[in-house]
Amino acid sequence: MSKSERTSDEIEQTRRIVWARARGRCQICGSPLTWGEGEMAHMVANNRVNLVKASKAVCKYLAAKDHSYHWYGDSQNIRLARKVLNHPRNLRWTCPGKCNDSAMIGMKGEVADLHIAAIIEEMLGGQG
Repeated sequence: MSKSERTSDEIEQTRRIVWARARGRCQICGSPLTWGEGEMAHMVANNRVNLVKASKAVCKYLAAKDHSYHWYGDSQNIRLARKVLNHPRNLRWTCPGKCNDSAMIGMKGEVADLHIAAIIEEMLGGQG
């Protein structure tokens, strides 16, 4: 989900959650950051590759709950995948630049997969 697809209120609310969790400090280097200095950095990048990956993970999760569910790529999966990538658990409060870049855990591998799965469980755990 691009910034333009989320409302300014949604972005502001997410930013407040991430900033409060970080207690006004960079979550990479620990430097104090004012509201205006900090940035939200994605741990699993918000890009097309990861949108597809998150969409597949959403589908897999929903299929495990309901064995008749198999609609990878439908608009509901894409919408949920965007919410996963922009979920506060996938964001870190960081200094601009190097610390922002360092927040990423990567696009491939088990760590990113487990991270995405944990967010999906948190978001959808009561469903199905």
